Amino acid sequence: MEVVVDGNLVSAADGQGFRAFVMGTKGIQEQARLLDISKLQSAINAAAVWQVASVVVAQKHLADISRKLDDIKKGVEYISRFLDNQRRARVSAIFEYLRQLRLALTRGEVSDATRHELEACERDLIEIQEHLMMEYRQKVDAKVEGENFGTATLCERIEEKVSDLDQLAQDLATCLKVRITAWHILSMWPGASQLRTARRTSIEESIAAVSDLGRYGQEQVQAEIDDVRSFWNREETLAARRAALTDASGAAFQRLSDHCHHGTSHLQSSERILLEDKEPVRMILHLEDGVIVEAKQLA
Repeated sequence: MEVVVDGNLVSAADGQGFRAFVMGTKGIQEQARLLDISKLQSAINAAAVWQVASVVVAQKHLADISRKLDDIKKGVEYISRFLDNQRRARVSAIFEYLRQLRLALTRGEVSDATRHELEACERDLIEIQEHLMMEYRQKVDAKVEGENFGTATLCERIEEKVSDLDQLAQDLATCLKVRITAWHILSMWPGASQLRTARRTSIEESIAAVSDLGRYGQEQVQAEIDDVRSFWNREETLAARRAALTDASGAAFQRLSDHCHHGTSHLQSSERILLEDKEPVRMILHLEDGVIVEAKQLA
């Protein structure tokens, strides 16, 4: 039975349970009302309905989150030597944590502790991102030195520099993708609208900063390529070497631009899914003896 009463029930004289009344200054103040548990069962059913609804809503996000994690996986596996072991381990650990969260979301499990952990992930990722951007700029600004005779060694070193910048760009892209995925998961918590907006703005600004850094790098590297000259090489040889380096650097910096474009696309696709959550979720539930045995979502 469900007991409804205003006040504390009186304890039984033998200490075994309570009497069904409340005492006041003038004697019995109120008798307890005993209700059939069918109403209580309805409350339990309501809680079960909300859990099912949470799982249904999560399904809208899981496909997009799964695609993001699959896209990130290869980038995490090939993080470059520019990150030390500690930072490399942190990126890998955050990625693995997000994979675990995806499985939990599949079952409709979302907790405040998880939200706090996502904040720690964001701080770590921003730190690693800033470290990579500093490495990138330092690599760009470090002028390549050549030999006294000819340009073969100089061209090899410029090509190596372009390759290093290309790998740093890949690492930056991986970091941004992990941040976007963590942001999407965070956005599923109720009451996080202001934080969600602020974090989205931060990620957009980071993508723009990486894009600007890429354009700066391309200008600086191209200036070095244009300066490939030597009295000991024929002009045809120099032109061919400059053209090959220009093609290689152009492809590398285009990949960085593509990474930034993909990051923006990932943000926009997640935002569209989040906007869909504002629409009502309509379901048909099949209950047997107060237990939900089947749930279908209506279009």
